[in-house]
Order: sequence, then structure tokens, then C-alpha cells
Amino acid sequence: MNADTRRVAEDFVKENVALIRDLPNKQLTQIEAEVIAAIERGERAGALSKIIRARSGVAKKRADLIVRDQMGKAVSQLNQKRQQDLGVDRYIWRIAGDERVRPEHAERNGQTFSWSDSLSDGHPASRLIAGAPRSRC
Repeated sequence: MNADTRRVAEDFVKENVALIRDLPNKQLTQIEAEVIAAIERGERAGALSKIIRARSGVAKKRADLIVRDQMGKAVSQLNQKRQQDLGVDRYIWRIAGDERVRPEHAERNGQTFSWSDSLSDGHPASRLIAGAPRSRC
């Protein structure tokens, strides 16, 4: 992660962790730091969930939800930033194919979108379109 993408991650995490209103400020600050560090290390959500449970005392289900939400959003924004920096302005919407996929997201599967498109529920973590420059996104 370079300085520019780290700044994007830090800003995103700070803004979004503040939305978790049921935890004290000290715990929110710790979660911010842990999410950023986990992204830099390339850790999976399960490892971060354990850390959050240990630091905050929240239940496993709640910690898993926080981690899945925060890491997913952060990774999506970082992918967008990296791709735009490379000149990639379009992506193909891909779904995970699991039971949590929303119907409106399933309908978009395989469609090409532009980062400049205004989507009511935002842009997903995405893949580069065929023929576009490749990156380590």
C-alpha cells in the first residue's frame, strides 16, 4: 500500500467506524487502527474479528458484521482508487454467488459500469474489464 492509498484507507475507516455508535470512542479508535493494519497485512476478516472481540468485548456475530462491512467497503474504495490511478474507468460487476447476494446486485452481475456512474448503493469491490490494464488490485 503506497502513501496515497493508505490515506484513502485511513480516511474511509475513520469515517465509517464512526458510524458504529454503540461502542465507546476509545474502542472505535482501536478498531480504526486494527482495520487499517489488517488491510495492509492482507488479513482476512476472521482474524480481525477475533482482535475486535478481544479489544471491545462485543459478541462474535456483532464483530463479524462490523469487520465484514468495514473491510468490504474499504477494499472497494481502495480498488476504485487504484484502478482510476491506472486509467481504468470501467469495471464488470461480479457477485460472490453466496446466499447473502442481494437480488438487485445479482441482476447487475456481468454488466459493465463506469466509476463515474451514480449507483444508489455504491460501487462494489470490482474486477478490471477485459482488455484493460492489469494491476494487483
